[in-house]
Amino acid sequence: MLSSLFLLSGGLLLLLWGGYVLLPGTISLAQHLRLPAPLIAIGIIAAGTSMPELLVSVDAALVGTSEIAWGNLLGSNIANLLLVLGLGAVIMPIPTKNTVEPRDQIFVLVFTIAATVILFFDLLGGACRYVIAIILISSFFAYMGLQLWSAYRFNPSDKIGKDSDKSLAVWRASLYCIGGVIGLIIGADLFVEGGVNLAHALGLSQTVIGLTIIAVGTSLPEIIAILASVLHRRNDIALSSIIGSNIFNLSAVLGIAGLTAPLPAPDDILAPTLPILMLSTTLICWITLKGNIITRVWAIVFVGFYSLFLISQI
Repeated sequence: MLSSLFLLSGGLLLLLWGGYVLLPGTISLAQHLRLPAPLIAIGIIAAGTSMPELLVSVDAALVGTSEIAWGNLLGSNIANLLLVLGLGAVIMPIPTKNTVEPRDQIFVLVFTIAATVILFFDLLGGACRYVIAIILISSFFAYMGLQLWSAYRFNPSDKIGKDSDKSLAVWRASLYCIGGVIGLIIGADLFVEGGVNLAHALGLSQTVIGLTIIAVGTSLPEIIAILASVLHRRNDIALSSIIGSNIFNLSAVLGIAGLTAPLPAPDDILAPTLPILMLSTTLICWITLKGNIITRVWAIVFVGFYSLFLISQI
């Protein structure tokens, strides 16, 4: 029990440090590279903070616990949309107007629908899993290629940095980015290990552990990153990192895990989880498309709905 608590506290400290240095490093590096905010948020923050999901899902696939892999991926995406955004908006309402490109919202909806189809027809559990996995991974690279092309073709002057942002030297910004991502990954790993040990001691099932403790634990980097973004008033980074993280999870992470080993669809994850994921994804896309503000009222609704989801899984 004491060792689990030690892992939890040590992981949390590393998470806080990683989030503290990641955002200023990312902003400064983007200024030097002359890249727009959404692209950097997706390429560095979203992919970097999704590394725990990748490591957990691949490990779960290798040891034959597809319940953990699926529960981790779907649960993390739900946590990103409801818990992470909700906690960020509780601290400070998040304006969405002109912060996320419509194509990003379309992509996250398409990948969510694709994951639903894959689960429903068990496409990663059979002989065709290699084809599906390669399509998912290729789709992510195509998405990133489109982001790069669009950034340089249509928005050459849309820089991530503002005139008021203090720019770090290139070497220091790079060090902050690398160190921040490493801190988030190791911190989340320690936190998840401590939480899983406690959950096993309490007799919780693999699916419940995947949907709750591991999903929340692997979403902690996103939580820290979005809190840092909101406190720095970079709403474009906050929203883009969340949407980008969900796209990364449902394309690259799911594809790599599917290439590693079969991922048969667990029956107990279909009914409660997929409708909630689709509903929350559609709701966030609707809010951002209309340019509405994610107010504290919305934040309380998000967090409350997520709490009910967690309670229903236990």
